[in-house]
Amino acid sequence: MSLPAPAGSTTDVARLPFDGELDMDSVPGVRARAAELRASGASRLVLDVRRVTFADSTAVNLLLQLRQNGPFTLRGPLPEQLFRLLDLTGTLPMFEIDEHGSTDTA
Repeated sequence: MSLPAPAGSTTDVARLPFDGELDMDSVPGVRARAAELRASGASRLVLDVRRVTFADSTAVNLLLQLRQNGPFTLRGPLPEQLFRLLDLTGTLPMFEIDEHGSTDTA
């Protein structure tokens, strides 16, 4: 797991890059960092998942919670394994996915 510090933020958009395994070991750190970014005034959170190497049901739960907490975008393209996981769980259509980087400069 890698959570670089600090995450990029422009106006009210906070970007949270992530690489590695998004699972029960790493999710608490991502959840805490996302809460910090929201508390500091970010109205939209962009989670960069392009370098996620593995994700499990804990990751799906985290993504659903982040979506529920306010405007939320996944910066893709999604890695194949994460795409399959979200597709199989029926949650893929629930997420806004930026595949082309439009949130990189927002």
